[in-house]
Amino acid sequence: MLERQREGIAKAHSEGKYRGRAPTARAKADQVFALERAGKTREAIAREVGISLVSVYRILRTRKDAEKAPVASPVTRIRTRRQVSA
Repeated sequence: MLERQREGIAKAHSEGKYRGRAPTARAKADQVFALERAGKTREAIAREVGISLVSVYRILRTRKDAEKAPVASPVTRIRTRRQVSA
Protein backbone atom coordinates (compact mmCIF):
# COMPACT_ATOMS: atom_id res chain seq x y z
CA MET A 1 0.00 0.00 0.00
CA LEU A 2 2.81 2.42 0.90
CA GLU A 3 4.61 1.57 -2.31
CA ARG A 4 1.56 2.46 -4.41
CA GLN A 5 1.18 5.68 -2.43
CA ARG A 6 4.80 6.65 -3.06
CA GLU A 7 4.40 5.87 -6.75
CA GLY A 8 1.35 8.10 -6.94
CA ILE A 9 3.12 10.94 -5.14
CA ALA A 10 6.15 10.61 -7.43
CA LYS A 11 3.87 10.71 -10.49
CA ALA A 12 2.07 13.79 -9.18
CA HIS A 13 5.42 15.49 -8.50
CA SER A 14 6.60 14.80 -12.04
CA GLU A 15 3.36 16.25 -13.45
CA GLY A 16 3.63 19.31 -11.20
CA LYS A 17 0.37 18.59 -9.38
CA TYR A 18 1.71 17.92 -5.90
CA ARG A 19 2.02 21.28 -4.21
CA GLY A 20 0.37 21.15 -0.82
CA ARG A 21 -1.93 23.73 0.69
CA ALA A 22 -1.90 27.20 -0.84
CA PRO A 23 -0.64 29.91 1.54
CA THR A 24 -3.55 32.17 2.32
CA ALA A 25 -2.53 34.63 5.02
CA ARG A 26 1.11 35.01 4.01
CA ALA A 27 0.04 35.80 0.46
CA LYS A 28 -1.54 38.95 1.90
CA ALA A 29 1.64 40.09 3.67
CA ASP A 30 2.09 43.16 1.45
CA GLN A 31 -1.37 44.40 2.42
CA VAL A 32 -0.61 43.82 6.11
CA PHE A 33 2.66 45.79 5.89
CA ALA A 34 0.97 48.66 4.04
CA LEU A 35 -1.86 48.92 6.56
CA GLU A 36 0.60 48.81 9.46
CA ARG A 37 2.64 51.63 7.91
CA ALA A 38 -0.63 53.57 7.56
CA GLY A 39 -1.01 53.35 11.35
CA LYS A 40 -3.87 50.87 11.62
CA THR A 41 -4.17 48.65 14.67
CA ARG A 42 -3.47 44.96 14.34
CA GLU A 43 -7.12 44.16 15.00
CA ALA A 44 -8.24 46.52 12.23
CA ILE A 45 -5.69 45.01 9.85
CA ALA A 46 -7.00 41.49 10.56
CA ARG A 47 -10.61 42.59 9.94
CA GLU A 48 -9.81 44.52 6.75
CA VAL A 49 -7.59 41.87 5.16
CA GLY A 50 -9.79 38.97 6.28
CA ILE A 51 -7.21 36.96 8.20
CA SER A 52 -6.85 36.05 11.85
CA LEU A 53 -5.14 38.30 14.38
CA VAL A 54 -2.55 35.58 14.99
CA SER A 55 -1.69 35.60 11.29
CA VAL A 56 -1.18 39.38 11.39
CA TYR A 57 1.23 39.03 14.31
CA ARG A 58 3.05 36.16 12.54
CA ILE A 59 3.48 38.18 9.34
CA LEU A 60 4.77 41.22 11.23
CA ARG A 61 7.13 39.05 13.30
CA THR A 62 8.67 37.50 10.17
CA ARG A 63 9.42 40.98 8.83
CA LYS A 64 10.97 42.01 12.12
CA ASP A 65 13.10 38.83 12.15
CA ALA A 66 14.20 39.47 8.57
CA GLU A 67 15.29 43.01 9.45
CA LYS A 68 17.39 41.72 12.33
CA ALA A 69 19.02 38.86 10.41
CA PRO A 70 21.80 40.72 8.55
CA VAL A 71 23.07 42.36 11.72
CA ALA A 72 23.10 39.31 13.94
CA SER A 73 26.57 38.28 14.96
CA PRO A 74 27.61 34.65 14.64
CA VAL A 75 27.30 32.63 17.79
CA THR A 76 30.40 30.82 18.97
CA ARG A 77 30.27 28.08 21.49
CA ILE A 78 33.02 27.66 24.01
CA ARG A 79 33.57 24.11 25.08
CA THR A 80 34.75 23.47 28.56
CA ARG A 81 35.91 20.23 30.03
CA ARG A 82 33.94 18.88 32.92
CA GLN A 83 35.80 17.09 35.59
CA VAL A 84 34.24 13.85 36.63
CA SER A 85 34.61 13.13 40.31
CA ALA A 86 35.28 9.54 41.20
